[in-house]
Amino acid sequence: LEGRTLEPWCASADVTINVLSPVVVAHGMNFFWRRAHLAESVTPALVHANGVEPKDYFLRDRGLWYVEDHLDRFGDAPRFFRYVHPVNLTLSDDFRTLYAALEVAVLLRRRLVLPSSMNCRNSPAWEALRMAGDANSCTFDQFSRAI
Repeated sequence: LEGRTLEPWCASADVTINVLSPVVVAHGMNFFWRRAHLAESVTPALVHANGVEPKDYFLRDRGLWYVEDHLDRFGDAPRFFRYVHPVNLTLSDDFRTLYAALEVAVLLRRRLVLPSSMNCRNSPAWEALRMAGDANSCTFDQFSRAI
């Protein structure tokens, strides 16, 4: 395009450029890590999963995956193990409890459903990313992929 003049498709069209709020059109870091939409009590219009891996896990885990592929992923007779993860634990107790639940799931030959009540304040990302929301609503991935 160097040295060329670009003509608008319609000579009378006014072009407006706006900067969209990263809270309303949320990128991966703002939505999955910082949870900026919770701090501002906003429902994002759009979430894209950049900055997080694996993307399908993050989208499924946060209820944003709308492909019904349960049968393909788990078969027709899935066996899960869920447990109540206590809140306000220390970092070592959070992981000690998680590992104990994993051992039980393995012994029972079941898939462990990871808790969503780990203590976010134990994550190095809590203050660094100014994460918002309930401090007892972190998932394992927020520790495994912390700064």
